[in-house]
Amino acid sequence: MEAEAIRDNILLVSDVPDLRMGGPGFSAFEVQKENVRHYFPKKSYGPSDWRRMIYMTKVRQEQDSVFGVFDCPDASQTVPKRSRSTTPLQALNLFNSVFSMGQSRHMEVRLRSEAPLGVEQQVQHAFALTFSRRATADELRSSIMFVNSHGLPAFYRAMLNANEFLFVP
Repeated sequence: MEAEAIRDNILLVSDVPDLRMGGPGFSAFEVQKENVRHYFPKKSYGPSDWRRMIYMTKVRQEQDSVFGVFDCPDASQTVPKRSRSTTPLQALNLFNSVFSMGQSRHMEVRLRSEAPLGVEQQVQHAFALTFSRRATADELRSSIMFVNSHGLPAFYRAMLNANEFLFVP
């Protein structure tokens, strides 16, 4: 999927998107104003940043720190067709970014409230929300072991990196 769809789907699955239409956008950068503006990737995200990516304010010659590696268009250039690539940086950004870690904590809250009966129910609910299917017996077994060892946020970050979440067949 494109960067915009990946980010929007992460927000939807985490149950935090701001689906308002119109109005001011959000910025992926912290701005330092001197003689010229300096843009730095945000170190924290809040509800004002959870709008759909179509509302993201584009800064010329600056890429979003997470989704720029997913061939998100550069606002300083026009091209007839968006490039498509698969790189290790994409997986690393989805697994380690401040945005992904924050969303994984929101997903943990959602799973604990919507599937309060324990890890097995939470894993099955995560599969239903993220992949629109039930986990197989093997997936369920290994997922429960993973959650018991590393926690729900790490499990969700791993799910975000699954081909099943990122690619449309």
